[in-house]
Amino acid sequence: MFVRIDPDSKIPIYLQIYESIVSAIAKKEVQDGTILPSARKLAKDLGINYHTANKAYNLLEIEGFARISGRKTIIVTEIDTSRKNEFIDKWNMVQVELIKEAIAKGFDREQVEALLSKLLNALFNGENGV
Repeated sequence: MFVRIDPDSKIPIYLQIYESIVSAIAKKEVQDGTILPSARKLAKDLGINYHTANKAYNLLEIEGFARISGRKTIIVTEIDTSRKNEFIDKWNMVQVELIKEAIAKGFDREQVEALLSKLLNALFNGENGV
């Protein structure tokens, strides 16, 4: 299973699930139309509370990565154009704040560009980027 959690992590479990699934989509391990396990099955497989798994699936739906059909079917969906535009707005907001923080901590333009380049290369080469 492509969903991995670390119960000792400071990252909430529902976000770990969300991030695992988004990562699997990015790596093409999960494709458009893939049916994910029900929240109950996922919770059972991971040994977590059903509501935690359900919260992760709801976030996937809110962010446009999946749609919930009926009560139990969770289907990975291709991101539509309007969702991409929303993402660009969110991306810009987050990146601007991180770059401002880097500048405030003494990073110069070349250092920021090097950090971004390193992350991009790692991610596009199938590494986790961290």
